[in-house]
Amino acid sequence: MNNQRIKEIYNEVIKKYHELGLNQGMAVFYTTVKYNPELLLIGDNLGGDNGKIWKEPPKKHDYFLNEEDDYPFAKKMRLIFTGNKLETILKESVKINRVFFQSVDKKSLNQKYGWDNLEKFCLPVIEEIVQIIEPKIIMAESVGTFNYLITNFKGSINKEPLVYANNKVLLMSGRINDIPLLGIRHPTGSWGNSNKDWELVTMKLLEIFNSKR
Repeated sequence: MNNQRIKEIYNEVIKKYHELGLNQGMAVFYTTVKYNPELLLIGDNLGGDNGKIWKEPPKKHDYFLNEEDDYPFAKKMRLIFTGNKLETILKESVKINRVFFQSVDKKSLNQKYGWDNLEKFCLPVIEEIVQIIEPKIIMAESVGTFNYLITNFKGSINKEPLVYANNKVLLMSGRINDIPLLGIRHPTGSWGNSNKDWELVTMKLLEIFNSKR
């Protein structure tokens, strides 16, 4: 039943993509679909404009492709999730974005289609995906996505900052319907944080995932 619903979700998103006249590409999942995964990652939206319309989940995790398909965000996430335990959790994670439609940047989508409108369409789909796959922990991959989920998800609670560096919060926590929600500052943003700073996040993540056992 769940696999059938995933297929239907793809059809619904593709239909919306064509209705809007979008042409830069779309995807729902960036990994295979797993049920009750240790971690669900939720980012902003897919960068680039290759125009590919994904009709099903990919066979490989987007952060563990071959060398020519590697990109800075994936490298930084692998750096943060370093060590055997965290690397395994990242490899086995499920990845989606809060907006399924691809663009070079958020501004270009906002000007033509209205970012808020795209978010409103995607939000109930994201809520349903969370219900279907039942992740143990959700991680927002930017402060913007963390704040968006806290503001718009039913039963959400914003708890506290967990890791500071250079007067910036690198890791924060909350809850969504009794599921722990983590949020990290966008790892490749121009925030001036060093790998040493991100080591603090790595250590805290290890502590969090160890405590879940």
